[in-house]
Amino acid sequence: MDYNHLSTEEQMKRIIEETNEILQNFHEISELLVNRINRSDTAMLNLGRKIACDREDEQKSNRSAR
Repeated sequence: MDYNHLSTEEQMKRIIEETNEILQNFHEISELLVNRINRSDTAMLNLGRKIACDREDEQKSNRSAR
């Protein structure tokens, strides 16, 4: 962003506006990430349970194959 053609006052105004926009975008992205993490907590827990059950089933299969 080239502000050389603007007065110092206008440059500062633009910088503040763009900084506020960046902060707002960061806030929105953070909210989206938090919501996604909250939704995925249950999915990850269920996946962990499935993996544990699959491993138990595999171990039982290996024992009975002996």
